[in-house]
Amino acid sequence: MYASAATEVHIVRHIRLDEERILKVIHRNRDTFADQTVIHPEAEILRGLRHPGIPILFDYGEDDESICLIEEYVRGPSLQEYFREHTSITVAELSYLMSRLCDILDYLHSQPTPILYQDLKPEHIIMRGGEPVLIDYGISSFLGMTNCSDIYGTEGYLAPELLSGSAPHKLSDVYSLGVVAHYLSEHCDDRLPGQMSNQILLAMSGDPGNRPASVGEWKTFWDACCRGATGSDHGIAMHSPARIAVCCSYPGTGCTHIAISLVTYLIFIGKSACYIDRCGVGVVERIYENCREFREKKGLIYHSTFRGLRCYETHDGSRNSINYFPYNGICVMDCGRRNTPVPDADITLFVAGSAPWKRGAVPECFVSADHCYLLVNPASAGACFAFAKDTGRRAYGFPLDPDPFRITDKKRRLFSAILSGERL
Repeated sequence: MYASAATEVHIVRHIRLDEERILKVIHRNRDTFADQTVIHPEAEILRGLRHPGIPILFDYGEDDESICLIEEYVRGPSLQEYFREHTSITVAELSYLMSRLCDILDYLHSQPTPILYQDLKPEHIIMRGGEPVLIDYGISSFLGMTNCSDIYGTEGYLAPELLSGSAPHKLSDVYSLGVVAHYLSEHCDDRLPGQMSNQILLAMSGDPGNRPASVGEWKTFWDACCRGATGSDHGIAMHSPARIAVCCSYPGTGCTHIAISLVTYLIFIGKSACYIDRCGVGVVERIYENCREFREKKGLIYHSTFRGLRCYETHDGSRNSINYFPYNGICVMDCGRRNTPVPDADITLFVAGSAPWKRGAVPECFVSADHCYLLVNPASAGACFAFAKDTGRRAYGFPLDPDPFRITDKKRRLFSAILSGERL
C-alpha cells in the first residue's frame, strides 16, 4: 500500500474476524526511535483513545528490527481525493465538516496530557460515510514533549510560529484547522457568510493571540453554524439582521462619522438599525449631552433618523454596549482602528484616509475578505485609484460630509451601491 525508507504500510486481513486492518511497520535501523525500553510514540498516543473520528489501535509488537502497529482500516477517500470526484460542497456541509474536525482535535487536546496532532491536512482526513476520520499520528506528540528545534508538519498547513523555533502548542493545531477551513471554502458552491470568513481568517492569523482561544471554542462557533436559525441540522446559524463593522486604518479617518451616517441611512430606508460603540469612547453619550433633540429610552439614545446604544461599565471597568444590551435590528459597530477581522461581523466597511498621512496600508485580511468594502474618506479619485491598484479591490469614496445625521443623495447612492448585494 505504501512504503518509504523508514515505514511500510500494508492492508492485511484478520483471518478469524474476516476484517481488514492496517499494518504499519517501522524499521528500527532507519528510524530515529531506537529506545527499546518504551512504547513507540504513535502507539502510546493511540492506545487509550476512543473516538469515532480516530482509528483504533488493536495491537502492538516489536523486535530488534522493527516495530509493528495493527490499526483500524478506515475505508474511504481522503478529503483531497474527495474533491477529485465532487466539484463542490455547500456552506452547510463545510460547517458540518469543520464541527466534526474540531470535535476530534478538541478530544485530543482534552486528554489528561493533551495531544497535539501537528500534521492536519486534507490527505490525512478520510471521509467515511460522510464523517471525517483523522488518520496518521506518526508525528503527533504529547504537549510539552516536542523539542523546539524539531519542526514537524506540512508546508502551508504548519503554524508560522513553529518555523521560528517556538514549541508546538494547541493554537498551532488551530492554525492548521483554519487552513483546512480555507481549503474547504475554495470548494464551496456559494460565498461564505461574513462571520465565517472572518473566523477562518482569524484562525489563520500569524499571531496566535488573534486565533480562537481553543479548538473547543471554535467548535462552538461551527456547531452554531450547523444548528441554523431554525434549529435544522445543517442550517447556517448567522443571526438576522446583519452586523456591520466599521473599521479604519488610522485614527482620525472618520470611522465614527461613517458609522453614524450608515445608521442614519438604514433608518431612512426603513430598516431597524442601531449604532454600537465598540471603542468605548462614549460617542453616543456626548451626542445626548450636547443635542437637545435626542432622547433616551431603555438604554437607547435616538431621534427620528438615529438610534444608538448607551455604553455600560463592564466588570473590569471598561466601557461596552453590545454585550450588555442585546439589539435585534441591524447593528452598526464602530470598531475604530483594527488590523484583524471583527469575528462577529457579517459585513465590514474599512475606512482609509485620502490624505497621505492618514492613508496607511490595508491589512491583507481585509483585502481578501469577500464581505469587506474599502472606503476612502473624504472621496478622492486619486486615492481611490491608488487603493484599488494596491489591493485589487474596488475602493469607494465617501463624500465630504459635515453632518452625519443628514442623508444626502451622494451618501444614499454610496451606501446603496455597497450594500445592494448583501443580506440585511
